[in-house]
Amino acid sequence: MIHEAHQLLHARRSMDGANIEIDELVTVSRHRDSDIIFETQQSQRLDRNSVTAVDAIIFREPALMQADFERKQLRPIVKEAEKTFEQYTETIEENGYTFRRKSDEVKKHAYIHSGRFIGEYPYEIGLADHWSEDISKAYSEVLEQQTADTGLNEDDQTALDAVAAWETDERPLKFEHKGANHKQVPLQHAWNQLQALHAEGLLKITYSSSNKPNEYRVTEEGWEESNIDEPDAPELAEEARKD
Repeated sequence: MIHEAHQLLHARRSMDGANIEIDELVTVSRHRDSDIIFETQQSQRLDRNSVTAVDAIIFREPALMQADFERKQLRPIVKEAEKTFEQYTETIEENGYTFRRKSDEVKKHAYIHSGRFIGEYPYEIGLADHWSEDISKAYSEVLEQQTADTGLNEDDQTALDAVAAWETDERPLKFEHKGANHKQVPLQHAWNQLQALHAEGLLKITYSSSNKPNEYRVTEEGWEESNIDEPDAPELAEEARKD
């Protein structure tokens, strides 16, 4: 059981030693008849390798904006979970305002998406016998420091989406070195954002020169962070792959 797994397996630290060790453990766990459970309130921050290896996803009530900021592959599942939990929320229209009141029942249920079962878990979930409010909040101050937002700032997101948009329009590419440069990014000092995104592993440099702009394309991790879906067209044209 890995509690608050995004702290150990953060998507922005996919090449850290801890991430790699856990990834190797996951690959051999089935051979040893072992189950590994990742528990997190920040699923969008989990390392991609950990997410793709799961056999089942269990949701408690999703947070208000979780579906909007979740990985695009998980968004449909989160939305299904939201529909399930709607039955435990009462909506009241009064004096031009909308109030939403949650039943205590919402804490007793879960939504499951797996290869063998999809839907609301058919039994109520109780608290552990040893649970108390003091235990629940024992590490709250530490967690607040460790789970500080590490998402992209507005300029970085703009730059990443601009490269993704360029690549979407240009695919399949005729040359392996072809990529977008700062001229395709609507920011005053766009090369700063491009370099920062490359350092974080969200862009890869496909062409580098001392007298011409560097050119970039989006990595797998970059597509996950981008607001633009990766196109279905292959990255390179057939003649480029042969060369």
